[in-house]
Amino acid sequence: MQSLCELSVMFPVAGSFTAFSTRFIDPSWGFALGWIYFLQWLFVLPLEIIAAVLTITYWNDSVPKAVFVTIFLVLILGINLSNIRIYGEAEFIFSIIKVVAVVGFILLGIVIHIGGPPNSGYIGGQYWSHPGPFNNGFKGFSSALITAVFSYGGTEIVGLAAAETRSPLKSIPKAIKHVFWRIAIFYLVTIMLVGLLVPSNDSSLISGKNSADASASAFVIAIETAGTTILPSVMNSVILVAVLSVGNSAVYASSRTLAAMAELSHAPRVFTPVGPELLRPGDVSGVADKDGEALRTATRQLHTTIASV
Repeated sequence: MQSLCELSVMFPVAGSFTAFSTRFIDPSWGFALGWIYFLQWLFVLPLEIIAAVLTITYWNDSVPKAVFVTIFLVLILGINLSNIRIYGEAEFIFSIIKVVAVVGFILLGIVIHIGGPPNSGYIGGQYWSHPGPFNNGFKGFSSALITAVFSYGGTEIVGLAAAETRSPLKSIPKAIKHVFWRIAIFYLVTIMLVGLLVPSNDSSLISGKNSADASASAFVIAIETAGTTILPSVMNSVILVAVLSVGNSAVYASSRTLAAMAELSHAPRVFTPVGPELLRPGDVSGVADKDGEALRTATRQLHTTIASV
């Protein structure tokens, strides 16, 4: 991430690491990386829409799921087809909701863990000894590991946003420096609390034997142990916002990557940007001109800098 930050600040070009790989390693490397990255996010979009629909069923499962699929798809596409500022504002609102919810969950989880609710006592590490960790052995661990690794994806989108940032010299380093603390607090601390509050054999957890619904969220199950009736729905709403935010980012990342590949002749030219605001906002206008001259100029500048050292 630090290397991506340095390159994105010095060369805030469309495509970010795809363009960097093409110019500084090999065009074939950039071609493969670009298409793999594009397809990854392309497949994430339907996954997140399905997750959002399953989250809705926590409250009501009588409405056909196709209705919510259509609503969420139109919402996400509408945000991404509009001005880039609307996308930024939407993600800003989503982020505030998620941060407030995570901080609230951490505080509530600590209270539940030490026996704050009147109907429960001190939990401690009893679930780590019974039923114990590594449910279903190595197979279960491997399955959970794949899901966990997948969940860490997305931090590299900061590099993609560099070409559409008014002041990448200030904003990109600040954003990337916060990645470590966001992972440490919002990922590791919350997962540790979930592991302390939810036993691995809880019947509400998703498994191969029961259908996956929103009540299977470990965060909702952890809050339900407090005996409250409102907070689980609040957390479920946050989960809905989170999955829609990921779907929103999936469209952003895949579309920008495809447009950048078209600029580099790695994809059909029909996907090149046609609007001045797609890849040329603020004071980095001209970075993604159609013939790629800005990228070639940036490359020559880098070579000159290296030669002068």
